Amino acid sequence: MRYFELRTTVYLKEDIEVKEIGNTLAKHINYCMAKSEILREIHGGKLPKLYCFDYLYPFESDRIYKQNHVYVFRMRTPKEDIAREMRKVLSFYETKAIKPLGCDLRRKTFKGVEELYTLTPAITTVEHKNWIVGDDFDLLWERIDNNLGKKYQLVFDEELEIQGSAIELLEVKNKKPIVMNYKDGKVLGNKFSMSFKGDEPSQKLAYIAITCGILEKCSSVGAGFCKIGKRS
Repeated sequence: MRYFELRTTVYLKEDIEVKEIGNTLAKHINYCMAKSEILREIHGGKLPKLYCFDYLYPFESDRIYKQNHVYVFRMRTPKEDIAREMRKVLSFYETKAIKPLGCDLRRKTFKGVEELYTLTPAITTVEHKNWIVGDDFDLLWERIDNNLGKKYQLVFDEELEIQGSAIELLEVKNKKPIVMNYKDGKVLGNKFSMSFKGDEPSQKLAYIAITCGILEKCSSVGAGFCKIGKRS
């Protein structure tokens, strides 16, 4: 299976706190998408968006991305048409905080994974509250499986037949919830490491995690963006 990764180089026109960066990047991406008829239709839908993005690199140790500095962020998608349209708009349009300097599109091959790590906090909502450490862990695990299954169905237009969970080991890496600004409020996320089973259905869901992110708000605040561990 193949997927597409965009690397966008940007110039910051103002300082941005780490807790605000997902919100700021999402606003920038949404503004750019509105300039494309194809992407505008995708953005307006209520279904999960089939892309995910991470935060700016290099990371700033004082947790403030600097005005007049240059950074890079990545976006992934399993859909070539989304990738190509995104490259067009992300290369050209600027917003109040962000000016693009270039956007590189790379086609990659998914070779299977053993482990994934979330580079950005992952978010899920249970009874109108974000899941945090100490809440029902089995429910969290179930939410991850179900979310990946729904995204798989959107990507491939078929349901995936799988016995049990695709994940054989799930660990929460933070002790306290990670706070991120979202619209006019805040959301709480967590970072995970996940070991996926080696069978074909499980690896298909690992592919979805890599290309679409895990759990909620992957496109609206950059949540759940994953890094490949072993067997990459």
